[in-house]
Amino acid sequence: MGRSRRHEGGGGGERRGAGAGGVAAAAFAALLLGCVVMALVGGAAAQGPRLPSDYKTLSGAAPLVVARGGFSGAFPDSSEGAYSFGASASAPGTAMWCDVQLTKDGVGLCLRDVNMKNCTTVDQTYPGRKRTYVIDGVHKTGWFVPDFTSAELLQSVYLTQAIWSRTERMDGIYPIVTVPDVQSIVNTSPIWLNVQHPIFYKQRDLDMSSYIHSIRKLVRMDYISSPEIGFLRNISARVRRRTKLVFSFLDKKLLDHSVNQTYGSLARNLTFVRSVASGILVPKDYIWPVTADNYLLPSTSIVTEAHEAGLEIYASGFVNDKAVPFNYSYDPLAEYLNFVGDGGFSVDGVLSDYPITASEAIGCFANLNSSKTDHVTGKPLVISHNGASGDYPDCTDLAYHSAVDDGADVIDCPVQVTSDGVLMCMSSINLLDTTNVQRTPFATPSLVPSILINVILSSLINLSSLPQNAAFIAKSLGIDMVDSVTAALSAAGFSNQTTKEVLIRSTDSAVLVKLKQQKTRCKLVYTLPLGIGDASKPSLKDIKAFAEAVVVDRTSVFALSYDFIMGQNRIVRDLQAAGLAVYAQVFRNEEHLYSSGEGYAQVHAAS
Repeated sequence: MGRSRRHEGGGGGERRGAGAGGVAAAAFAALLLGCVVMALVGGAAAQGPRLPSDYKTLSGAAPLVVARGGFSGAFPDSSEGAYSFGASASAPGTAMWCDVQLTKDGVGLCLRDVNMKNCTTVDQTYPGRKRTYVIDGVHKTGWFVPDFTSAELLQSVYLTQAIWSRTERMDGIYPIVTVPDVQSIVNTSPIWLNVQHPIFYKQRDLDMSSYIHSIRKLVRMDYISSPEIGFLRNISARVRRRTKLVFSFLDKKLLDHSVNQTYGSLARNLTFVRSVASGILVPKDYIWPVTADNYLLPSTSIVTEAHEAGLEIYASGFVNDKAVPFNYSYDPLAEYLNFVGDGGFSVDGVLSDYPITASEAIGCFANLNSSKTDHVTGKPLVISHNGASGDYPDCTDLAYHSAVDDGADVIDCPVQVTSDGVLMCMSSINLLDTTNVQRTPFATPSLVPSILINVILSSLINLSSLPQNAAFIAKSLGIDMVDSVTAALSAAGFSNQTTKEVLIRSTDSAVLVKLKQQKTRCKLVYTLPLGIGDASKPSLKDIKAFAEAVVVDRTSVFALSYDFIMGQNRIVRDLQAAGLAVYAQVFRNEEHLYSSGEGYAQVHAAS
C-alpha cells in the first residue's frame, strides 16, 4: 500500500509511448472521462458545503479542496485529463494546483517536479541529456526542465504517472500543459500556482517573479504558494490584491535559503510570516505528529496559532494509496475529518491527489457516523467482519465491542467447533492463522480439509453460525453442526424472541435445506461462487427454495477494464428482482479495491 516513486531504468518496464498503444489508451481515457465522471459528479456535488457556522476555519467558510495536479491519483499529474476530471468530479470551488516550471526559453509549464524523470517520458526521448544539480543543498540527478526548450518538451515528451502503485494506463498519452492552458481546461475553478524552486531558476537566469507578473492578465491566479519567503515578498506588489500568497513549509530541519532560517524556526514566528503571506501550507505532521510506529500523537497548536496570527492554514500530503496512521483504521475519510472538525479545529483547506475524497469528507463530515440508529428500509446494512478485525485481532472482545461502538448494524461470528463439541467464534479452523498456538504444547500440526463454519447475526448481538462442511464434521467428530448451532441459538434465547434477527449463512445448500425443513426462524443466506455476473431464472428459483438472501463477492457486482469500473453487472438486479436480499463481501480499507481475498458479507443492498 505504501507509495513509491518511479526510479531510473528497469524494474518497472517501459513507460507507454505515444504510438498505437498510446492511441488505444487515449481512447480508453476518453471513455473513462466521459462515462464515469458523471457518476462521481453526483456524489461530490450532492454533498454540498455545510453552513459556515459548522466550520472552525479562519473565515468560517468550508475548507478549500485543492486538487494537486488535478485528479493526479488516477491521471498523470498536471495532465489535461487530471485537470478536467478533477474540476468535474470534485465539489464546486475545488482549486486546481499547478507546480510552475520554466523552460530554457522562459515558457511556464505545469509539471509535478523540476526533475522530470519520474513524471514524463523525457528519459526515453532524450536519454543522453541526464544531468546532476544541487537543489536546495541536495544533489539530484535526472532531466531538468530549464535544460530544455518549450518546443523540445511540448512536441515530443508526454506525461506519466509518478507513483508506482497507481495505474499506468494513462501514461504517454497526455502532452505537457502550459500554465496559461490550465485556465481554459478548468474554466471557472480557482487556480493555485505553486513555485517550488525560485532560487534554482534564478541561478539559470530564469526569473519566476517576472514570469508570474507576465501572465497576470492571462491566468486567474487565485493562490500562489512557495517555500521561499523571499519570492513571496518580491511578488507581493506585482500581483492583484485578490491573489492569496501562501508560504509553504517543508521539513522543520530544512532551510529557507531566501531568509536563512529553518522552517521550524519560521513556524515559531508566524507574525513575521503574516507580514508577507495571508496563509501557510504545512505537511500533515505539523498538525498531527505521528510516532515511528505510525500512531498519532496529540495535535499541536499550530492551527490555533495561525488563526490567531490572521493566517489561513492549509494541510498537504493527503492521498488515498499511502498508509495513514493506524488510528484512522486505514480510512482516508477519517483522516480528513480529523483535520476539518473532528479534532476540535479546522484547517482552511487540504491539498489532495484525490480531490473527490476530500470533497466527500468536507461535504458530509457533520453527519458521518453521528447516528447509530437502525438503517431505514432501502439503506445498506453494515455487517462486521470478525468484529472490527481491521483494528483488533479477529473475533476478540475488543474487535466485537469496537464494531458495536463504530455503529455496525450486524455483528458476525464465524463458528468453529472443538473436539468436545464446544462452539466458538474464530475466523479460521486453523489455529496457526489467528492464535499463538505455535508457541504452546499444542503446536504439532494436523492435516485436515479446509473448514469454515460461519454465521451472521443482526442487531448488535454476537452469536451466529454458518455450518459448512457439516458432513465432514459429523463424520470425523460425530457432531451434527446444524443441530449444535440450533441448540446454541436456543440456549442463548434466540428461538423465542423477535427483536433480533439471526442470519445463518452457508455455501452448502444441503445445510440450508435442512434448516428450512426444521422451520428455523433464522434468515437463511446462501453464498454464491466467485465471479458470477448474472443469474438464470431456474437458478434463482432453486435458491429461493432454501434461502432468503445471498452473498456475492464484490468483483461480481461491477464490470472492470484495466482495474477501472466501467459498468454494473446484472447479478444484483437479477437477485433482487427474484426477491432475494443481496450482501456483498468483503471490504477492507487497506486492501487494494479489487485484490483477491476471502471474507464475509459486509453490505446489504436491500431490494
